Amino acid sequence: MKKDYSIKDGEKLVESYDKTSISQEKIIELRKATGMNRRQFCDFFDIPYRTMTEWERGNRTMPDYVLRLLTYYVRIHFQKVSDDVLDISDHDM
Repeated sequence: MKKDYSIKDGEKLVESYDKTSISQEKIIELRKATGMNRRQFCDFFDIPYRTMTEWERGNRTMPDYVLRLLTYYVRIHFQKVSDDVLDISDHDM
């Protein structure tokens, strides 16, 4: 995904970032924060193992809403997890 920013002289400055790598990092952090391995995480959240593997490897991008829902659930039910790990502010999406 690319974002365009206009500057005074009419040229455009393009800031590009890889949305896949951001969600990839976040899902790995989230899973590790629960103390579960990939299989346990998949079984607990009823996510197909192959899908989770593809998300973690960066071959597929997890939908933003899924990451937000998982983060919300983990924050509520795994209170030992720090807010730093679970920070998914809008600029990260």
